[in-house]
Amino acid sequence: MSRRNRGNHFSSNESISGEGTSSSKRSEEKTLSGRCFCGQDVVLLQSGTLTNPERWFVRCPLWKTMNCKYFLWVDEINGGWEGLARALVRKNQDSCCATHEVNVIGQRREIQENSVKILLKMEKLQGEIRTIRSWIITIFFSLLICVGLNLLQLTNM
Repeated sequence: MSRRNRGNHFSSNESISGEGTSSSKRSEEKTLSGRCFCGQDVVLLQSGTLTNPERWFVRCPLWKTMNCKYFLWVDEINGGWEGLARALVRKNQDSCCATHEVNVIGQRREIQENSVKILLKMEKLQGEIRTIRSWIITIFFSLLICVGLNLLQLTNM
């Protein structure tokens, strides 16, 4: 079976399901999850055979080496191309939401780290303020003692 690659890998966490027939003409549920049985992102390809000319399908990218049997004709998936497009839109939305969530978590972590840094700086400044107050009080009482001693000397003269 000769195949021409007409697409790229895609993945979706959503499923599209419906009824379809397999090559053995039995009815089974057709699902498109975006991943094959071995966990790889499936690839979208176009058939180049005489029996299915230019028919689109998805399969495992490692079907030769891993012997993965994952295969679906796009037109047998519930909704066909529209279903595939919906899955890709959902994948994109999920990806955007996940990216936004990661950004929010990163920003939250950054805010927490900055809050800790600010608290440490505040504690350091409060310590410096206490030190300066104690020096001011010490200088004030030293001056008070000096003035008092000078007054005593003046009164004793």
